[in-house]
Amino acid sequence: MFALAPRKWWTRAPFLPIPDKGYLSWRIVTAYGNADHDLEGEDLVAYLRWRRRRRRGME
Repeated sequence: MFALAPRKWWTRAPFLPIPDKGYLSWRIVTAYGNADHDLEGEDLVAYLRWRRRRRRGME
């Protein structure tokens, strides 16, 4: 999740690592083809696992 969070997220309320709304909307459109689609939990988990593998140099 921290890969999605804006830099220095801890300096602004609500002090949570929440992705920028524009970025999140763009990702949802590119993933599902529709901005109104809800993010699916299993897709988020798959993305985070992919990010972890990339950071470890496994991909």
